Amino acid sequence: MSSTKGKGRMGQEKRSSDQMAEFYRDIHRKWVETDPNNSLAPVTCPAAPRWFNYFVSFAHQLGMEKAIAFLRSKMGPLEGRSVLDLGCGRGRWTKKYASFGCRVTGVDISLEAVQVLAREMPEHRFLCQDISKLIVPSEAFDIANSVTVIQHMPTEQQRETLKYATAALKKGGYLVLLENTVDFDSPVVFPHSPKDWISMAEASGLQLCGSWESNYEVLFRTVIPSVKRLLSVGKRRDENVGPADASMKRRGPSSRLKPALYTLMAVPSFPLEWLACKVRVFEPSHEVMVFRK
Repeated sequence: MSSTKGKGRMGQEKRSSDQMAEFYRDIHRKWVETDPNNSLAPVTCPAAPRWFNYFVSFAHQLGMEKAIAFLRSKMGPLEGRSVLDLGCGRGRWTKKYASFGCRVTGVDISLEAVQVLAREMPEHRFLCQDISKLIVPSEAFDIANSVTVIQHMPTEQQRETLKYATAALKKGGYLVLLENTVDFDSPVVFPHSPKDWISMAEASGLQLCGSWESNYEVLFRTVIPSVKRLLSVGKRRDENVGPADASMKRRGPSSRLKPALYTLMAVPSFPLEWLACKVRVFEPSHEVMVFRK
């Protein structure tokens, strides 16, 4: 990986690709050692309360329901399909595709995460690799999947990952992306507008089939920043940072805002997120995209 750093729109320094890789290795190592049954924290927001992570995962699931419904409409039953899960982490999406009868190959930079999944799902295949240097057979997969993974890689690594993912797909295969579109000032997120995500994927040889808004996180992106300002918690430069960034900093939300407040906000956020997906009056923070090779 390159170690080149970038900057956010407000000048905040981004972590380098090497730092991001070590960041995620450390996260998975910590959670496997301290709480191996907690599979959400290391792949959503590590320092956040449990119910907040449940909510973030729920928001991802609402977005992915649209992508999976689209795949089924085009491919029919997914049973027997080969799936490449990029950045499989603790297996949220590996297990989802497996529940449909798919044969899944999960790839992650964390050896600990891969080892846990290999024990839990011995009938599937798991590889410890940097997905921007992916080594898998060419034209071997019906579906490639990335949910909030490529967004944590600097842009050059994103391009490389998309190139390798495209090469791994069969002709007529599909790539599913769910990635961040707003948190440009986060040091650990490298987002793009939906238009730019689409352009990047199409440059690798893919064609857009459909896209949908995802992750509104209304209370956390409106109420929480206001409360922080009123209580004078956090620095000014953090005011427009989304919950994923806030909870992924090493200090985490617990040192800037009481975990009880995050939990309190998480509970009503479930129906509010569902409603936001229906009425579309709020701005999303992510986009779901499906491409075809």
